[in-house]
Amino acid sequence: MTIENAEVEDDGAYICSIPSDENASPINLVVEAASTLTLTLISTVTNGKDMNVATCDAVGGKPQNTLTWTLNGVTQTDGNGNTIVETNPPATAPLSNSKSVFTFPATLENYGQTLVCQVSGHQIPELNGQESTDLNIHTSPSDAGTTVTADYATQATSITVSCNAKNQPSPAIRNYYIFSNGTLLHDSMEGVDTVSVSDPIEGTNYTCLAGNYLGNTTLSEGVTYDPSSFEEFTELTSPQSSSSNLTSHNVPHPQTVLRSRYCLISIPLAAMTRLWLDTSDNIVSMCRN
Repeated sequence: MTIENAEVEDDGAYICSIPSDENASPINLVVEAASTLTLTLISTVTNGKDMNVATCDAVGGKPQNTLTWTLNGVTQTDGNGNTIVETNPPATAPLSNSKSVFTFPATLENYGQTLVCQVSGHQIPELNGQESTDLNIHTSPSDAGTTVTADYATQATSITVSCNAKNQPSPAIRNYYIFSNGTLLHDSMEGVDTVSVSDPIEGTNYTCLAGNYLGNTTLSEGVTYDPSSFEEFTELTSPQSSSSNLTSHNVPHPQTVLRSRYCLISIPLAAMTRLWLDTSDNIVSMCRN
């Protein structure tokens, strides 16, 4: 008997019966099927740490496949920062599906290494297989062209110094370092990019840099604290009597004028009550960087 184009349904025991031979024994025919194998890799953040999440799917195999992971040629196991979750998604018998999700830290040491998902379990070795990918889905700040700028804003008798990143890499920057006259003032591995400074000293120079696990940006240009660029809020009283009816366009009094290190705006008192209607009457605006 010849079976051509065997299907998985042909799997089973076959007996050739001879009437004169009562001791006929069955022959077991095993039909195996190779799985369709896919491997995907994404990144996530778990407990403030960058993680790689690799998913290996073996669909439509027979028998049930075994999936194993290797990274740079080293077999990976569950534990020590790694998590491997294996499941057998529903399939149409006699075929089977296998799934393995491998979560592990993204580090400078394993960046660029080769991750492999291997399939085993077939009696016919040619039906085993593997899929691989390189760990290169992330970028460093230098490769992404990320830059940072230091800045500050006043809050009563203190200032808030900030470090602002542009052109975020992947994974996004969460490591921030702020310096005061070259001395580390603030560092955060959780994305906190500001620090409050009480009673700041005139002339203090603030700089910063930031990064992800693949490296840091270059040091920002410095910004120098200049208290003379700030004025306290000044309370002004409108010459208009309290009995006057103010329209919705009038600015209620008392009013305040703030001079920051960005802009100085001077407004005559007579123009205060109609500021929202006409801002062209003797308003002087002087701004600098």
